[in-house]
Amino acid sequence: MAFSNAREHDDGYSSTDTELFTTLMTRNKLHTACAIAMILQKQYLDILAKNVDLPAWPKNVRQFYAARYRRGQILILQAVVESIIANLQGFTGLDPDGSRDRRILRLDHVLKTGPRDFLSDFRALLHVGLGTRNAERIKQQGSVETAFTLWLCGLRLWTLATADTIRAELPTRTAKWASFVCKTYDQESAIRRRWATMPASNEAELLVEGCLSMIKAATVKNPQSLYNHPAATSDLLLWCFRVILEESFMCPGLEGKAGEENDEIMLFLEQGA
Repeated sequence: MAFSNAREHDDGYSSTDTELFTTLMTRNKLHTACAIAMILQKQYLDILAKNVDLPAWPKNVRQFYAARYRRGQILILQAVVESIIANLQGFTGLDPDGSRDRRILRLDHVLKTGPRDFLSDFRALLHVGLGTRNAERIKQQGSVETAFTLWLCGLRLWTLATADTIRAELPTRTAKWASFVCKTYDQESAIRRRWATMPASNEAELLVEGCLSMIKAATVKNPQSLYNHPAATSDLLLWCFRVILEESFMCPGLEGKAGEENDEIMLFLEQGA
């Protein structure tokens, strides 16, 4: 429960499955595995950093046993972190020999999956607003949450537009997740009622304001854009941002680089029972 989001908490989420990495994967289990890996990774790096200031060879019995204890800690932490990271690499598709769980979405996947018209408008919006549609550069800017928020906003607008315009269908898994979060976080849900009593944070207000400015600039450039829709409001964007905060999780760097600057936000497309 320590790593549950509001939805999982309200559902009374309690897994009796003690295996973190199984075919019965959930957002909660992924979040838990990632959080454990990052905590242990930080401890490992802290011990390595302190070792630099210690004498190369112990000068007495006390230093000898302290050094042996630290070496044991380092080896254990390294083995555990590497094991968790290896599993995460397989699930997220970074391990070529692994079997990616298609419910896990990195920003790279979001930028490449969906109907051509949808991706064209989404990528054009990112290019106008962030100056790039390259996933790595967006990560370096610290704008992944902005990109995911605009992606979810696009999903909502795409769904609304289908009633008036003939559009290609969204990928089945994405469409099911979009429907799931709409029902879970609808106006009548307990979560939305709690949100109504909570003023938006400064971070949320700035992000929403920035997203609105991006949409206005992109739709001036391309009036036919998916995002040129009356439903593209600050209320919708705030809802999208809050859903992304609830349904995403932070994953430790999986490309051989440790440290907070290499951690990555991902989504797990939970679809309910």
